Amino acid sequence: MVVEEEYRRARAMVKRPAMAPSHGAQQWRPAMAAPPAPRTLTRQWSTAEAGTPRTRDAFTAHMAQSTFINYVLYQTGWFACILGAAWHRPLSGLAIAGVLTAWHVWHATDRAVEARLVALALVLGLAVEAFQVWSGTYRFTSGVVVAWMSPPWLLAMWGQFATTFRFSMRHLMTHPARAALFGILGGPIAFLAGERLGAVTLQPPLAAGLARLAVTWGMTLTVLAFAARRSTPPSLDVRYRPRPLSWRGGRRS
Repeated sequence: MVVEEEYRRARAMVKRPAMAPSHGAQQWRPAMAAPPAPRTLTRQWSTAEAGTPRTRDAFTAHMAQSTFINYVLYQTGWFACILGAAWHRPLSGLAIAGVLTAWHVWHATDRAVEARLVALALVLGLAVEAFQVWSGTYRFTSGVVVAWMSPPWLLAMWGQFATTFRFSMRHLMTHPARAALFGILGGPIAFLAGERLGAVTLQPPLAAGLARLAVTWGMTLTVLAFAARRSTPPSLDVRYRPRPLSWRGGRRS
């Protein structure tokens, strides 16, 4: 507060230069220059500093690093759940996916937003998978707790899938039309891959089951894409903590 008060006084002196009499005549006495505005350390790029080449490069590199980390985490959790179910160790995959999802939420810059997306994906995933089980689309090889519900490891995959919406899949999941097409194609393909690895068994008739997967996944990803787009800034500025310190004049603060 003291520094800001002195700064305002100095600015006022610049606007109203002081006059000193000399030999009966008034002469202008140069007023002292105002000190620079106080600056503080920050852990994010300011608008003025974002235009410097070095800061832009650091910003882009940090976002690319966050995207890559997010992609690796999701793939790790996906294979852990699928192979854990196939090898009759569903709790292992569930634990790994849960830990990776928690790590993502904790290290994201917008923890509340990420937590809400994960919760929404879990609720919708529970409804979608319950419908598929009730319709006889598939049955699971291990990890089933309640007959009419999907196993916990599959719900964990839905939760971790939500961690990609604003990171490694943001160019897809922030556009509802693209997300719908991805769901129509990706849902059946994902379960065909899961069956190939031994985690799930698709029930006959196969074509009808794949059609149900395509429709439900297309609708669900559309809803999730609208939620992700509402919470994603136009600049797509989403990344992991910690943010680098601000740059001043090409040098790191």
